[in-house]
This record gives sequence, structure tokens and C-alpha cells, in this order.
Amino acid sequence: MNASTRTTAVALALGLVLGACGDAREQADVVLPAPDVPDASEDSAAPDTLVPDTAAPEDTAEADTTPLVDAVEADTTPLVDAVEADVAPSDTHVPVEVPVEVPWTGVDPAAAPVVTWLGVLTHPDMESPHRIATSPSGRIAVTDPRRHAVHIFAPDGALVTSVVGVAEPLGCAFDGGGVLVVGDGEDGAVRGYAPDGTPLFTLDPPTPLGRPGELAWEPVAEQLLVVDAAERRVSVYDAGGSWLLDLPAAAGGDAPGFLSGLATAPDGQRTYVVDHDAGQVRVYDADGASVGAFGSFGADAGQLTRPQGIAVDPAGRVYVADAFQGRLQVFTADGTPLGAVGEYGEAPDQLLLASDATFDPYHRLLVTSYRAHAVVLYGVDGQSVTPPAQEVTP
Repeated sequence: MNASTRTTAVALALGLVLGACGDAREQADVVLPAPDVPDASEDSAAPDTLVPDTAAPEDTAEADTTPLVDAVEADTTPLVDAVEADVAPSDTHVPVEVPVEVPWTGVDPAAAPVVTWLGVLTHPDMESPHRIATSPSGRIAVTDPRRHAVHIFAPDGALVTSVVGVAEPLGCAFDGGGVLVVGDGEDGAVRGYAPDGTPLFTLDPPTPLGRPGELAWEPVAEQLLVVDAAERRVSVYDAGGSWLLDLPAAAGGDAPGFLSGLATAPDGQRTYVVDHDAGQVRVYDADGASVGAFGSFGADAGQLTRPQGIAVDPAGRVYVADAFQGRLQVFTADGTPLGAVGEYGEAPDQLLLASDATFDPYHRLLVTSYRAHAVVLYGVDGQSVTPPAQEVTP
């Protein structure tokens, strides 16, 4: 695929993803205290933990092992039928016999995680894998906006069930008891489902939600975080569904851009919210206070072009999925860039519109590759283990 064809394909696909999530762009600096902001554009969503609530140039370059192209302009128009996928969906989990080390470009390769490709998770019914979450037992939930469904897989990749009839499934999360919580972009509702897909409840927020684009469960404080992409805010709820607060604006009072990704640190001390417009990650402490931001718009080390999902590994390193670059930028917990892992492409071990990421109890990094209809599985630092086969019952 040449640069111009890829630019068009990525622009069209981004329009679809952004249509299923939201707005985009912007600029800033690296490392924690207070973001730097110059331009703006539009795209996605993210959440965190305690306190009341409250952007983004564009461009890049060309591609090699690091996929940088020209400039993407098609973020404002959601295209729902425009993307023809280049990788056909196959059957379920496709493991590799020997893990393959993933290309790494970094500021300090010695400090970087050792990432290996483990295989892909696909299914004929999964057309547009967008957001992903894992339960305490290792089940995997993937929202599929084009199929109006949420697919639930066993840790070994076998399909357990699909929650169907969700008009526009966006963000998802499992609570500590394994209840699946899903945000619907069409009516703004956040609903809970039993393991077999039976509806359990609908969240009743004090202010109606516009587009619950991403959700996260913080297990230490037992709180549900919801990113409202339409209102550009992150709200925090207790385990009973009662609203606690909205996260504040970033240090310095900068208004957030389109929020797209959300993750919490394993110890509950940090919440990371992706500001898609600014190419930044906003950071909050355990009390919900803003402690700064890191990252900036661009294609170099520590920079993000179209950031979507985010995940934190057991060591506290932060992985940000960049849909446009087809890779994950990796940072220390305090925002120091370590480099990027992965590459844009159509091969099973590459990424076509990386839209979300998470870690599961088996220490695997799972990344949704939207345009490839797949979830790509990685091992980190040799700690991943193969999950046992499980009886596939909801």
C-alpha cells in the first residue's frame, strides 16, 4: 500500500472510528506538570477517580518501520460504510508456536519492555472491534459498533456469548464481580449485564450522558469511571451506581479536548485519561486531583497523532494506542517516553487502527485492531502465561 493510498484508507477508517467515538488533535510537551496547547481537530474518550470535572494540531510524515504518512483531515465526518477491511475475519484465537519479538523504536531500549506477539483473536461475527475490557476471571469483552453487539470471549479465545441489540456500543468495563457495563452512544445509557448477557441495570446519572465513549473499573476504590465524549468530562460513580464527582480540568485550567481513552494504575494511585485532540494523557491522583499531563501531538518519540485507548502494565508503564500510527507509545508512570512498539500494516502481527488496549490477568496485552477485525495479543517481559481452556458457558 503506497503512502497516498494508505493516507486515504486511514482517513476513511479514522472517520469511522471517530464516528463511533468522537473528536480529535493538538500539541503539548512531555512529562508531568501542565500541558502545552496549540491547535485543534476532533475524536474519542477516557476516565479516572475523584473530584469535580472540567487540544491539537495535525500532520505527520511518511512510513517505513514507523508508519508516518502525510496528514489526516477526515476526522469530522463519521463514515459508517466506507471501510473495506484488508484482513478477513477467521475463526477464534490464532496462537503462534514461538512468540515473535515485536519491532521496537525507543528513546531508551534498555528501559523498554520486551514485547512479543502471541497471536490474534478473531471471529466471523466480530466486524469492528473497538473498546476492550477483561474481567477478574480473564473473560474478554469487545464492543462491536457495526454489529450493534458486545462479544464476550473466554481467556483462550472461545466465544462465550454476544450481547446484541445495543444500538451503538462504545466503552465497556467489567466490575469486580464480573458484571459487564456498556456505554451506548445512541441514547447515552450505561447498562449492566450478567455473564450470560441478561440486562441487569441502567445507570441513573444526575446529568444525562451524551456519548459514554469509554469506561473503566477502579478495583481498589471500587469505582466506575465513565468518559462522556460529548460533554468532554469524566464522571466517577461508586459500586452502587451513585454519582460521586466529575474530574476537574487539567492543571492551569485548560479545557479538555475530545477524551478517548481511560485506564487506572494497578495500585489505584493514578488515573490516565487520553485527550485525543491534544495528543496528550491527562493524569489524576487517587483523590481525583489533576497532577498534570504528558505527551504531545506529533509522530516522534513521546508524541501521539490520533491516540485512542490506553493501558497500564503491572510495572506501572503506560501504553497509548495511536490509531493513525498503528503502534503503541510507551511511557513511564511519570510520563517519560520509553519509545514505541508495533507497526502499521495488514499482517496479523501489525495494527490497522489500534483503538484500545488492556492487560488481562494472564499478563497479556490485548489491542483492538479495528480495521483488521481482530484483537492482537502481546506478551510483555516474558510474564504472560497461556490461559487454560475453559468450558464455554455464559
